[in-house]
Parts: sequence; C-alpha cells; structure tokens
Amino acid sequence: YISNSSIYGNLGLFIGAGMSMDILNNEWNTVALSWKELIYRCAQSFGIDIKEKINTEGLSYPEIATEVAKLISINEGCDYKDAIKKLKEKIAELTSWYPNIEQRLEYGTILKEIDPNWIITTNYDLIIECLLTGKCLSLGPNDQLISPQNLIPIYHLHGIRTNPDSIIISQEDYISLFRPNQYRQQKLSLSIKESTTLIIGYGLGDVNVLTAVDWTNNVYINQRINYPHEIIQLLFTEEPKINPY
Repeated sequence: YISNSSIYGNLGLFIGAGMSMDILNNEWNTVALSWKELIYRCAQSFGIDIKEKINTEGLSYPEIATEVAKLISINEGCDYKDAIKKLKEKIAELTSWYPNIEQRLEYGTILKEIDPNWIITTNYDLIIECLLTGKCLSLGPNDQLISPQNLIPIYHLHGIRTNPDSIIISQEDYISLFRPNQYRQQKLSLSIKESTTLIIGYGLGDVNVLTAVDWTNNVYINQRINYPHEIIQLLFTEEPKINPY
C-alpha cells in the first residue's frame, strides 16, 4: 500500500521525536531527547530544578515550559517575553543533533527509496534534512507547504532550530496554534486527508496525531475519494501481532 501510494505520488510522512531518538540514540549513548527531556534539560541549564520548583502534576509539557519561563524571568530579572525568547534560543542550541556518516547512509537510503511527496514534522532539529541532502527543501512554520519539482518539502510544523522565534513550546504558543483557520493545523489535516500518511515517531495518544486524525475523519467527509488514502502508524513492540491493528 505504501509502495502504491509512493508511485501514485501522494505518500506523506508525519514524523515526530521518536524517529530522531531512534536514529541517533543507542544503549550506550543518548544524543536526541524526548520533548519532556528537552524541557527538563533547558530548565537545568538555567539553574532550575523542575521537580523542586514546579508542581507538574496534571500539567502538560507546554504548561511546564511556561512555568519554566516564568522562573527564568524571576531569576534573571527580565520580563516574561524575554524569558520565552531565552528558552527558545536554548532549545535551538540543544537540538543541534546530526547523524553520522553511517546513519546518513542507512536511513537516508531508506527515505530516498520511499520517496515521499511531503514530510511534516513537529521536530525542531534538522536530522531529516541531513538524511535527504540535495533532495529536500526545508520549510519553517510560516512558509507555504510547496516545493520545486523533484524536491521533498520538509515542513516544520512546530518551528525549526535555525529560527528560534518560530519554535512552539509554551502554553500560549499552543493556544495560538489551534486558532480557527490557522494555516499550519489546517494544512496538516488536509494533507493527511488527501494522502496516504505514514506516521513515525509518535505515541498513540499524541495530541498532534489525534487532532489531525479527528479532522481527517470529520471534515469534508462527503468528498469523493478516488486515490490511495490511509493512515498507517509505525510502532515498535517486542512481540508484534501478525495482523496490524
């Protein structure tokens, strides 16, 4: 099914942090961080112990990031806006992860053979660009999801480390992201609606996945579909079942 969609020209990849972690990390060395680990590492770099200073029970990661920014503001004597800017710049600094030659060859070859029509990612890093050097076009969240012929657009839905101001991390960032008619969220949902989408590096309960799938199932449901169209989520398990769920 993935092969047929690639040939048809409407195969998309929706990539999360799990892919970066799988490519770069092994049992001896942790390079890429999860979203939670990244927030905690940022706080640590500003001398903030989240477990000691913030009651995280019931808080989402964006809410925790907002509390971290408030503490940065207090500790460094700056206003909240400047504290958010410092936090985003630190995130950009900490996500400078790059695959080595062997990883580029192994994973880059796979991606090029799959030949997706588009890639949308919530990752801030540039790992995918490294795997597709010369074959892709990197796009920030304020760009349109288009590309010249023979280039794969990589659309960073939540911002990109080369532009720290574009990074979505705090509670208010996420609130603005889900505004009505917000281009990024609509584009994600419509792209999934119009494509076969392979989801890599997300858990089943990820809010980005759930929102996109909800749109796909409930928006424009009367449109006639005459092209390959499916959502396929790649998950790792120690004892996989023969048939997919």
